[in-house]
Amino acid sequence: MNRILTIGVISAALSACVSTEDPGSSSSAPSSQAVQSSSSVQVSSSVMSSSSSVMSSSSITVVSSSSSVAPSSSSVASSSSQAAFDGDVASGKAKIKDQGSLCFVCHQDPNEDGLFDQGASGHTFDVNSFGYQNMAKYAGKGYTGNSPADLANFIFNEMAGVPTVNGEQFAEDVAAYLWSLRGQQVVVGPTECASDDPVFYGRRSLKFLTSYEYHNSLQGLFGAPLPADYSSSSKILGDTSVGGLPNHGFAAINESRTNSYDSNAKEIAEWAIETQGALPFSCTQAAVCADDFISKFAYYAFRRPLTEEEKAEYTAIIAEAPSIEAGLKWAIRAALISPQFLYRAELGETAAATLEAINNGPEVVIYEPASDPISILNTSPANAGYKFTGNDLILLTVTATPMLDYSVFPAAETNTFPAIRITGNGFNSEPIPVRSRGPITLKFHVTELMGDVYYLAHQGVGEVNGVQYGGGYEVIGFEVAEAQVKETPEDFKLKVSAADPSAYVLDDFEYASAIAFMLTGAAPDKELMNSALTGDINDPAILAAHIDRLIDSDLGQEQVARFAGLWFRTDGVVNVNRFGNDQFTQTVKNSMAQEIREMYKHAFYDESVPYKALFDAEFTFVDKTLSDFYGIPGSSTDEFVKVSTAGTPRGGLIASGAFMTLYAHDNRTSPIKRSVHVRQDFLCQSIPQPGALDDGDERAAAAALAEAREKEGDLTTTEFYEIQTNVPGTSCATCHNAVINPLFAIDDFNNVGLPRKVVNGLVVQKGLGENGQADVPIAQVNDGGFLYSGDVIGALNTNVADEAKAQGNGIAFKGAKELSKAVVANDLPGVDACLVQKTYRYALGAPVSSADVDARFESPLSTEEAGHMLCVMDELTEALGSANSPRAMLKALALSDVIRFRR
Repeated sequence: MNRILTIGVISAALSACVSTEDPGSSSSAPSSQAVQSSSSVQVSSSVMSSSSSVMSSSSITVVSSSSSVAPSSSSVASSSSQAAFDGDVASGKAKIKDQGSLCFVCHQDPNEDGLFDQGASGHTFDVNSFGYQNMAKYAGKGYTGNSPADLANFIFNEMAGVPTVNGEQFAEDVAAYLWSLRGQQVVVGPTECASDDPVFYGRRSLKFLTSYEYHNSLQGLFGAPLPADYSSSSKILGDTSVGGLPNHGFAAINESRTNSYDSNAKEIAEWAIETQGALPFSCTQAAVCADDFISKFAYYAFRRPLTEEEKAEYTAIIAEAPSIEAGLKWAIRAALISPQFLYRAELGETAAATLEAINNGPEVVIYEPASDPISILNTSPANAGYKFTGNDLILLTVTATPMLDYSVFPAAETNTFPAIRITGNGFNSEPIPVRSRGPITLKFHVTELMGDVYYLAHQGVGEVNGVQYGGGYEVIGFEVAEAQVKETPEDFKLKVSAADPSAYVLDDFEYASAIAFMLTGAAPDKELMNSALTGDINDPAILAAHIDRLIDSDLGQEQVARFAGLWFRTDGVVNVNRFGNDQFTQTVKNSMAQEIREMYKHAFYDESVPYKALFDAEFTFVDKTLSDFYGIPGSSTDEFVKVSTAGTPRGGLIASGAFMTLYAHDNRTSPIKRSVHVRQDFLCQSIPQPGALDDGDERAAAAALAEAREKEGDLTTTEFYEIQTNVPGTSCATCHNAVINPLFAIDDFNNVGLPRKVVNGLVVQKGLGENGQADVPIAQVNDGGFLYSGDVIGALNTNVADEAKAQGNGIAFKGAKELSKAVVANDLPGVDACLVQKTYRYALGAPVSSADVDARFESPLSTEEAGHMLCVMDELTEALGSANSPRAMLKALALSDVIRFRR
């Protein structure tokens, strides 16, 4: 026992083969070792190319260039004043893209457009201006912007990560690469779907379960509610976030998490033994107990059949224990800390090996009726209507009762059920044990029965392979048909044949797990597992039916709702505090989070409601708690009901209580956060991260002005932030001028998500500070705001936004609700693109576009991969359709190649 437990724990801790440093750490400069480990996250080098190899294979087209150095040059020409400069472009490119270097950690440019703004520490570096917003302030540190040698000198003297050996050459190579990008606009890879490849591939992965998946998978193994919430922080460490969503494909199971798993497994094993109905079987004999544990518990825990070695190990655990109870506890504990349970393996076999297995036939032959079976239950030989052919399938459906133990009074039922065999006309089949009351359908492939049906007798068997069987049964169905070997569907054969032989195909059980975790956040249920066992999962029609069933299940509906809370981040409202506000209770916060979930579920499941109604809605969902808090007549119970918000400032996701409360401070709102997250979460735009914000006297003067106005008592929240962030010529103004601050007009809700007071037609607030005046009009709200560059998807160019503002080319609005409606009225492309992007990441834990790559962990998309993903996005957008049906899009994704085929 100790041996197996130890193997399980150690294997679980080490199988990820990645750094034990928490990737969610706030450190801005993780060690090169940690970064290198993270770069190899997807199982092995065969799974994913290294960053440098991906980038070197990219197709780069120079559209225009004012640079004196072409990107294909191997070195940068020396100026007369810097004759010693000898930097190599290709070498510099390799150095700055080395995921183990601090260059890569702090500055990343996956699109090779010269804007380095994706690093973990968020340092923006634009080669066209060579500045952290304004590089002139670095002139005193050896940089003037006049030559690559000048830049190399600055890198060598000021940048972390320059090696002590050959540091000068390192700096010159990096400078040469950076200088080669100046003045160029480059296009990397395809810009639209143009691939004629027959198969599109998702990324191969191995990741341990998120806390939510872990709890759901545990619960699925037991017939009684678990004794605790094993997704809570008191039971398991928090999740790592990749691309804004939980993902453990880039993290390792460290010692703390391992200890949590073991502690939970021990607690659950003891509870399961003590709780009636917790286990799907009970034990009276060690051999039967081991068999039941393997087939009814470990099979579902591992999400696949056990190997013979695994069966032997678990049988030994139970058989060699001092008691059946002790052995069963040990077996449960070992299974729940095993890598087979804790990890989601989406690795597969090569397409070549899969095709060979298909052509050679299955290892275990599965028979099915060749035509509709004929019922011969309760018929006589004269009218049975069937002649045995020597290749037949008998389908016997029975209910069973366990054997009684007459040693007790009254006689107690045991866990010993009968075994059934077919007998008749001199024929005896091998017995098949019945393991539950049923009804259960047993399949008998018979080859020795010929001719007419004369009689078929059924009898219980006292002993099979040394194990006692007994009890009663009743036959409730008896059907027969000619048998045929179950064939692999032709569509699946053709798809595997068309795939790259070196690509990977998930086996039936891995495929079932991928579908189940995607749609329910849990391991596959018994129906889906049986579909994987019989191969039915390869039939598109059967798979489509499973997908609809899972989407509509309780776990499926919870998974849909949870997606909304994670995507819009509104689940986070449950953790905010507003000290001194007695009405803003935990119950209110919980209901605010659920409100967003209910709204998304409504748009997802109701075909008459388009997805974009989430933005321009004149309704919301409230329970009694929110009805009272919002002052909206509605529910009088804990049930959420749909209520009208027409004629009020409330309606749609942006104007929701959760969004407005989450992006606020304890004593005031946060118009900056609100504006940024509108762009990030609803339009999928990325705003350049601020670099060194040292604007000297200008910002000091702005802060002093804000302080003076606050003392006067007439300063609004939006003015407070406008004064300090939008000073012309400062680094802050780069983003705040046209990208952020013009959206301050959504600040018409207070910091607990209630609409601000309106006086004489003007939205007002109490002035900031101890002397704050009552009913101060909020100019930015009352005058209205603008959304500039609203049609951008991905990285925002602040210069383009500034130009749009200068030309007055923006979308006007007043208040959060008007902005929500304007987003829909102007048909902004980011609304659909964001749904596609976030759904794909939620389902596969991977980026669907270059803009969605989380450069802290993920490799950039290769040219081929980017092309495939553009085609996948087109397919999903088409499925979303004019009806804006996120359900249709999710189903299309579940049926897509990218789930089954991996690279």
